[in-house]
Amino acid sequence: ARDALYDYALDTVETLLRLHARRDALDVVCEYVVNLAQLGLRVPRRPPRDRRHTLYLDALAYIRSRRNADGSFGETHDQELVRIHKRNPTYDTRLGGTLHTTYVCLWALSQPVYDDDPFPSYRAVPPDLAPWQPRALAAAADDRDDAETACPVYSSLPSSDQGDLDDSPTEPLAT
Repeated sequence: ARDALYDYALDTVETLLRLHARRDALDVVCEYVVNLAQLGLRVPRRPPRDRRHTLYLDALAYIRSRRNADGSFGETHDQELVRIHKRNPTYDTRLGGTLHTTYVCLWALSQPVYDDDPFPSYRAVPPDLAPWQPRALAAAADDRDDAETACPVYSSLPSSDQGDLDDSPTEPLAT
């Protein structure tokens, strides 16, 4: 049986991935794809596949579709407007804007996808073997206040009154 904190982590990353995909936040989508891979999500080569598998594959297709002709990822912006907005007269949008986005896109695209793909060099660890021991954290927490202290992820959650974070189906990722 999987751990409740592990399921919570998967659900949270899935929800945030859907939210940021709707907002067309490419670099953040990439980071959540990496998170899903690090949590051990793998797509079966053959159906059946669930909503999370479909989301993972759609997110990867979305990332690939955003590649620029020069091989980079991300958008090029009016450098002067960006410099004014950032209050930095020497800001280089090519480096500051596309370098990070290209890095995280390549990182996301290098993750294992299918259940028979090899692990990347950092080796995703099954949740029951993870060094952070979610069961130990949950057992140590008598109530939610203790859980927030033991596991800081609880305190970083958005409030439940934010309408964007509902679990309703979303439109397919832009391709």
